[in-house]
Amino acid sequence: MRYLLVMKKLFVCLFVLLPTMAMAYDFSLAVPSGQTLYFNYVEGGVEVTYPNSGSSMVNAWNGYTKPTGAIVIPSSVTYQGIVYQVKSVGPFALYGCNSHTSLVISEGITSLGNSAFSHNTAMTMASVPASVTSVGSQTFGNCDALSDVWIYASVPPTTATGAFFQTDLTSSTLHVNCSSDSIYGATAPWSSFGTIVSMPCMVTISTAVNDPARGSVTGGDSYVYGAQVVLAAQPATGYAFICWNDGNTQNPRTLVAEQDVTLTAMFYALIHDTIELHDTTVVHDTIYDTIHVTDTLNLIDTMYVTDTVHVTDTIPLTYYQLQVFSDNNALGVGVGSARLLAGSEVEICALPLEGGRFLNWSDGVSDNPRRVVVNADRTLTAQFDRLGIPPVTSPGWHVSVSDRLLTVENVKGERVRLYDTAGRLVEEVQSVGNDVFVTVRSAGVYIVRVGEFGAQKVVIE
Repeated sequence: MRYLLVMKKLFVCLFVLLPTMAMAYDFSLAVPSGQTLYFNYVEGGVEVTYPNSGSSMVNAWNGYTKPTGAIVIPSSVTYQGIVYQVKSVGPFALYGCNSHTSLVISEGITSLGNSAFSHNTAMTMASVPASVTSVGSQTFGNCDALSDVWIYASVPPTTATGAFFQTDLTSSTLHVNCSSDSIYGATAPWSSFGTIVSMPCMVTISTAVNDPARGSVTGGDSYVYGAQVVLAAQPATGYAFICWNDGNTQNPRTLVAEQDVTLTAMFYALIHDTIELHDTTVVHDTIYDTIHVTDTLNLIDTMYVTDTVHVTDTIPLTYYQLQVFSDNNALGVGVGSARLLAGSEVEICALPLEGGRFLNWSDGVSDNPRRVVVNADRTLTAQFDRLGIPPVTSPGWHVSVSDRLLTVENVKGERVRLYDTAGRLVEEVQSVGNDVFVTVRSAGVYIVRVGEFGAQKVVIE
């Protein structure tokens, strides 16, 4: 009897404890920014929530890993093959996630619940879309590191007075929609920010190509700040799109107009081998491993008919592997890795990313792009350096610009090199006298380097 009584008491205790350990969410999944978030079904879609039921503040993340790093809450999620619109961020959804550093809330989300991001002590920035119409109490409470908030609604959303409870905003900056600084400056609690600045009304997205003969780009113009822009790179016959100059490979590419930028589409050549077989010309595509046969038939003395067909590649051929790498993926990428027919001539290129410049290939060749004949398995590594290059360590030399004339003074006996921002060598002069003069043919930003010392950025207008 005593045993049964003990078991009965234990069962009652477990029954009481179980609800505090139950899940508070309907499903979870990893979002594109890399974190696992938790969702509840709501009318018209889903809401971001915390994983545990019970006391929101105490038990929200007990037994679960808090999201960290840069979080992007998406506008929609797909679960079990069904796409759900993310309608809101619920109360305490990311409460106490004190290792997440930034927050971007996607367009389409309409409300931010009470204490949704409270006590996120490492969060330095937050971006709130124009679709948000309500912000709850203490939504950004106790966010001690919050220094910048971007909000895109022309009119401030309905916001609880304590939305930034115990968050010191005197040194923080609020970035508001074009010409909305006065209305936010007169509306609490947004008026508590130490600085309120208007984002630009118009943004210019410019496009370019690495060679006009290789392809073109559609899209690019002046856009209202925050507009979605679609760029499409269109290669010419015989060429293929690699990526944009910032390393992005999306094509077509969708981006948000947030700052003036120039994006260059990079194209490379598709190389073919031509084999003559009597009256038939066989063109072997080394990239896609097919054969294009052009068969010329002699019908009436001087009249010929050309019939082009695709056939499966059955000719026994020898292939080699060309591998193209970068010595620093943060500064640039090497492009052109392929399985190639023996004797093929193929083009490879080194693509500097922002902050980097191409130096040379691992075999010492500095051509970029570069054509390579492949007769064996081969590896080539693109070597990059930082555009900043060390600060000037040799005192005395000085750079000045007048119109398109660049003058570098006090460099006797030194080698003076001029690079563009893609890391390409524009001019190289071995100084004989005290000064070097270089006429620059086009406007732009350039890097001047003297000998093996530091470098200096110059702007040619």
